[in-house]
Amino acid sequence: MDIIFYPPYSDSNDYINLFVNSLESNGCRVINKAWNGDIKLILYSMLKVISHKNVIFHFNWLEDNAARKGLLARIKCELLLIFFKIFGLCGGKLVWTMHNARSHNEDNRYQEYFIKRMLKYISLVVVHCSESIEILQLNYGYSEKKILFVPHGNYCSVIKQYPSEKNKNYNKFRILYFGSISYYKGVEKLIKAFNCDFLNENAELVICGKVNDTLLEDRIRLCARQNVNIKLDLRYISNEELGAYISSCDAIVLPYEKESMQNSGSAILAISCGKPIIIPVFGYIKDILDKDFVFSYDYSDESDQIIKLRMKMQEICSIYINNPKIIYNASCNAKLFAERELDWDTIVKRIIEYYKY
Repeated sequence: MDIIFYPPYSDSNDYINLFVNSLESNGCRVINKAWNGDIKLILYSMLKVISHKNVIFHFNWLEDNAARKGLLARIKCELLLIFFKIFGLCGGKLVWTMHNARSHNEDNRYQEYFIKRMLKYISLVVVHCSESIEILQLNYGYSEKKILFVPHGNYCSVIKQYPSEKNKNYNKFRILYFGSISYYKGVEKLIKAFNCDFLNENAELVICGKVNDTLLEDRIRLCARQNVNIKLDLRYISNEELGAYISSCDAIVLPYEKESMQNSGSAILAISCGKPIIIPVFGYIKDILDKDFVFSYDYSDESDQIIKLRMKMQEICSIYINNPKIIYNASCNAKLFAERELDWDTIVKRIIEYYKY
């Protein structure tokens, strides 16, 4: 089966590479790896569908163009809609993976309008959480019969360093935040939440990742300056360095703003590495609330967000102090869950079945 998969590869997002590798290992041929540029992608896709009719175009994040400002972004979106319409009329099948309800940092009014129009041409929407099904039905009137829920695949083959109590060379409970840092990631609120007597006495917070805004970086550094128990490494972190950071922590905190979130690759990475996660209730997290490695919290406003995050960090730290075996068992369960329930081969085989409908 020939698949046009967009994007066909990524230097920064292993989700794409793992997905493509699994497609190819299950008998599919991703034919657009050498089609560099949007113009080639559209032209070659049209030629392919005209000559072969039953062609699948599976795309990710193209809808993000509709959240960007400027005339060129709008023109690109309108051209995409024209392409989708013609592609479908020629016999092609459009498949969209919906990763989030809306973009994190941009203007979403036009994006919602764009998605509603786009869905007219989509044969199948792949979602990674149950909540996305509700959003598609309630917000866009999309048929449940054309939605496939499969979990986000694991990162077990990417990160080889797994948790071990033997690698600890520190006394305090170590909480790690990793990943790129934008306003919606909630890192500034994380620092404020960590600043309390109990956590300062019993825990250490490590924050690593590149900040996408100079002003935000200054605010983070200022907020953490007075606390010797908060370690900052605000730069691009290589995979090797990230593996070392993850291996040396006891838990991972991802204090995102929940409004735009449906899925988190970082959460899946943490689980794949066998680490308990401290995270707000949103999207896919709602599907795994019963797991002992998920320390989730909900909040009503910014003040409540800081309080609930602090309480959850205190809770997991207290458990570790009183019975570290509980945290160790949660780590083992996380790793086992990722290997068994988030297996790429199983996930992609289900998607390929739906390609054929």
